[in-house]
Amino acid sequence: MPILFSQIFPINSLIRKVKFLEQWNGIYYETYFDSINGFHTQTGNGSITLDSQKVTLSTGATINNYATIYKSAPILNTTPKFDKVTKFKTSILISTRTNVFASVAIPVPISNDTTSTSHISFYIENNSLFGSTANGTSRSTLLLMSNLSTSWFDLEILYIPSVSCQFFVNNNLVGTITTNLPLITDTIQQIFNVWISTLENADKDISLSYYRFMQEP
Repeated sequence: MPILFSQIFPINSLIRKVKFLEQWNGIYYETYFDSINGFHTQTGNGSITLDSQKVTLSTGATINNYATIYKSAPILNTTPKFDKVTKFKTSILISTRTNVFASVAIPVPISNDTTSTSHISFYIENNSLFGSTANGTSRSTLLLMSNLSTSWFDLEILYIPSVSCQFFVNNNLVGTITTNLPLITDTIQQIFNVWISTLENADKDISLSYYRFMQEP
């Protein structure tokens, strides 16, 4: 017997989601990387490739090579700021987790573990996952996980203005930062940033299967 679409995706839940998005006055963005048209990319002698499931950023095999991709915020009456509840979620796979620096961040690419440019971010360094926030002057970091697995895992940030930045891995809260949060006047010029660089003469790569960004009205 064939499986009906409605059995996989209940019609009532789909209708509720459509109605919700129709009435949503905040920002909602979602991609499954069917294309990278409309994204800004820089490869620094690395590469960015697509297949039917994911986008992959590769550095190439020369030390300090990098690859980065980002998506600018939509054109609105005012540029989004860190003055509203903001959330992003993605699923990543990073094949080699040593001698590499990789990050998923907004609103700028995070290319090292010292920058104090205003941001909220996950980053991977020395086979560990960290959370990071900064306010343009000072930065806070938090070790979230060590000895990362080689499988896919979901990363999610929930940012509450002037209160906290919460970090989730596979839908579990793994840490919270309450210091050096972005200022509510800081703008979100880019709603998606991924960076990877190799710290040795060996290729490193990071793959993402989807990305979702939301900001309340």
